[in-house]
Amino acid sequence: MARSIPALVTPSLLVHARTTAGFELDAAARHLKVTVEQFEAWERGQPGLTMARLKKLSALYRRPQSYFYLPSPPSERPGATDFRSTRAEDEETHVALRLQIRRIQELREVAVRLEAESDSQTRTDLPSGSTEDNPTGLATRLRTWLGIELREQLAWKDAAEAFRAWRSRLEERGVLVFQFTGVPVSVARGFSVSGERLPAIAVNSQDPPVARAFTAMHELAHLSLRAAGVCDFAGKREGVERFCNLVAAEVLIPTEALRRQLPEAATVDVVQLAKDFKVSREAMALRLIAAKRLDWSAYEGFRTRHLKEVEEERARQKAKQREGGPEFTRLVVTNLGHRFLRLVLDAYNDGTVTAPEFKDYTNVRVTGVEKLQAMVGEGP
Repeated sequence: MARSIPALVTPSLLVHARTTAGFELDAAARHLKVTVEQFEAWERGQPGLTMARLKKLSALYRRPQSYFYLPSPPSERPGATDFRSTRAEDEETHVALRLQIRRIQELREVAVRLEAESDSQTRTDLPSGSTEDNPTGLATRLRTWLGIELREQLAWKDAAEAFRAWRSRLEERGVLVFQFTGVPVSVARGFSVSGERLPAIAVNSQDPPVARAFTAMHELAHLSLRAAGVCDFAGKREGVERFCNLVAAEVLIPTEALRRQLPEAATVDVVQLAKDFKVSREAMALRLIAAKRLDWSAYEGFRTRHLKEVEEERARQKAKQREGGPEFTRLVVTNLGHRFLRLVLDAYNDGTVTAPEFKDYTNVRVTGVEKLQAMVGEGP
C-alpha cells in the first residue's frame, strides 16, 4: 500500500535537488528506473511520484525528504566554480564530488553557527594575497602565520606525522580541515570553501599523506586569495592554479631553508631531501629545478614514482576495507577533524544540538558521544 501513496512535493524542489547534485535528467531517471518523459513530468508538477520513489530520490540527492516540501528552493552557497577533471566522461564521480562539496559547505555553515552561539568566537586572521603578489612573499607570510619552525618540520618522524601537524596548526588558526572519500584522486585532490570565519579545506583521503599536505597548502593559498576551487590530479600550470602551486611549494620547502640543506657537491639526493622535508619526491624535484640544482629530464621519473605511490595508497586503503578498515569512530575523527567535532560535542553537551542533529553532523549516534569525546580529547 505504501508504494502507491502520492508524494505531493514542490516541483521546483525536484529540479533544484537534481541540478545541485549534478544529475542530468536521463541519469536521474535511470536511477529510478523510469523513462525520462515520466521523470520530467514529475518535475513539471504532474502526478505519479510516490513516497517510495521520493525516498529513493532523497537518498540519491542526499537531501532529507522534508526538503522536497519547502515552498521554494533554499538559498545556498554555489558549488566551486573551478571544477576540473581528467575524466570528464565519468558522470558518477562528478556527482560524488559535487555531493562532497555540498556536504563540506553544510558542515562549515554548521560550525560557523555553533561558534557564533558559543562563548568563544574567533576570527580567522588569514593573510590576504593576490595573484599579482610574489609567490615567495605570500608563502613567507602564510608560513609565519602558521608558526611552524623549520627545525620542527625536520624533526617530524614521517609524512603522516607531518600532515597531522600541518592540519593541527591550520585548525588552531581557525581553518577547518576535512577529509573526503568516494572520489578518485584523478577527479579531485581537494577543494576549499572560503569565508572570513572558519574557512574550510577538504583533502582527498585516497592521496598519500605527502600529497595531502601539499593539497592543504595549495588550498590555503586559494583561501588567502579569498577564492575557492577544486584541485584535480593533473592540475593546471597557468593562472591561479600555478600560482597556488608555487605558494604551496614555498610554504612546505622554503627557498632559503632548502639552500641551507643543499650540499656543496653538484649532485643532490632528491629522495633524502624529500624525506627531510616530509614532502613528495615530485615536489622536491620541482623545488630543485627552480633552484637550478636539477634539470627537467629527471623530473618525469619522480612524477611517475609519485603516481605509483598514489596507486599504492589506494591499494592499501582497499585492503584495509577488506579487513574491516579502521575503527568507525576513529575514522569519523580523521575525516571531520578535531576543530569541527569539538564545536559539535560542546554544543550537544550544552543542549544546543539535538540528538538527531548530532547524528546528521557526525554520522555517530549519541550512544557513541563518550567514545567520540575521548578520541577528540586525545589530540590530533
